Amino acid sequence: SGQQRRLQQAIAKKVCTIEPDKAERGELFRQIHREIKDRWQVASYKDVLRYELQDVLNYVEAWKPIRRAS
Repeated sequence: SGQQRRLQQAIAKKVCTIEPDKAERGELFRQIHREIKDRWQVASYKDVLRYELQDVLNYVEAWKPIRRAS
């Protein structure tokens, strides 16, 4: 649906803004998807309810990754 695509694009934009190196983005994508699933109690970002979409988009916009020590 258009809703899923909108969320997918917002997540990609956020991750790409934080990490310019394509090879390093995987962990950030995993992290943000995991946080969305945990916070909104869904099996996938695709299961976010329509009325919650704006809240999730706001969360993505403000999201900061947890950097792990190398």
